[in-house]
Amino acid sequence: MKKLNFLLIDDDPLSNRICQTLLQSAFGEVEIKTFTEPEKGLDYIARSYVNTAINDHEPILLLDINMPRMNGWELLEEYDKLEKERQRAFNIFILSSSVDQHDIVRAKENKHVIDFISKPVTRQILIDTISRVNFRSAEN
Repeated sequence: MKKLNFLLIDDDPLSNRICQTLLQSAFGEVEIKTFTEPEKGLDYIARSYVNTAINDHEPILLLDINMPRMNGWELLEEYDKLEKERQRAFNIFILSSSVDQHDIVRAKENKHVIDFISKPVTRQILIDTISRVNFRSAEN
């Protein structure tokens, strides 16, 4: 399996660190980029990722929804304005502690989001969820 690339956007540094540790434990050697400011994460997406699947899988974005200044829904609205090529460059999962059923439904109805993962996350939940991703990589 090719090395997985992750982008974590969550305003809680501890949550990002825990997720990093779990991802490394679950998938071994992985690339992980974290952002505690969603605006910087969106800027990184807008400027950095085009044709990333040539040598590796598309990056997997784990996005929190409850963040100050710009929440995950607002980030997804801005993401939807990016060029289609950039939009296709990511496999997006909501990773949130929200227990609001509306958030879960909203995530599942969003055309960019693959699934909703509830916090606290475990190694096995990450393995089970991310293994379902149908990577659109050079293998296809």
